[in-house]
Amino acid sequence: RYLLYGEYRHGGSKSGTPPPLPHLWLMNREGQSERSLNLSWESGITAVEHQQPIWSPTGRYIAHSSPLDPGFSYWQEKGEDHRDDPFYAFKNAGVYVEDVETGEMWLAARNALDPTWSPDGSMLAVAKMDEDEQVDIWVVNVDDRSLRRITDTPELDRYPIWLCSQ
Repeated sequence: RYLLYGEYRHGGSKSGTPPPLPHLWLMNREGQSERSLNLSWESGITAVEHQQPIWSPTGRYIAHSSPLDPGFSYWQEKGEDHRDDPFYAFKNAGVYVEDVETGEMWLAARNALDPTWSPDGSMLAVAKMDEDEQVDIWVVNVDDRSLRRITDTPELDRYPIWLCSQ
C-alpha cells in the first residue's frame, strides 16, 4: 500500500556542522498522499545494508536504528580510534518503532541495531549491547513492549534472521 523512503535534506558544512538527519517519508503506490514519519533515520550508524528501515509483516509498523540523542550524528568527524572499538556502533544507537496508522513512535531497545521482524509481526529481534558491553540477541514483544534476552554468549551476536516454516 505504501512506499517508504528516506529524504536527505541539504545541510552541514565543511567546518564540522553535521547535516540534519534524513527523514522517512511514506506515499501511496500512486505517488500521492505523501507524509513524513516521526522517525529520523541515520544510515551512518554502521553498514548501511543492515540498518535500512523495515516494515513489519502486517504493514502497521516500521522499525529502524537511529541515534538515541537527536543532536548526535555519526557523520561528525571522529578520531581514527573509534574504528577499533567493536561496540562503537551500539553506543548512542537504539531501535525505534513507529506505528504507521497512529504516528506513535517508541524506543524498542537502547544500544541496539539489526532489527528483524518475526514472520507474524508480533516480535522484533535485535542485537543489543548490555551494560557490560556484551552484545546478544534480544526479542521485543510488540504487544507489551517487553524485552527478553535470547542469547548469552561472550561473542558478538548480531544479524538475527527468523525462519518461517509452513
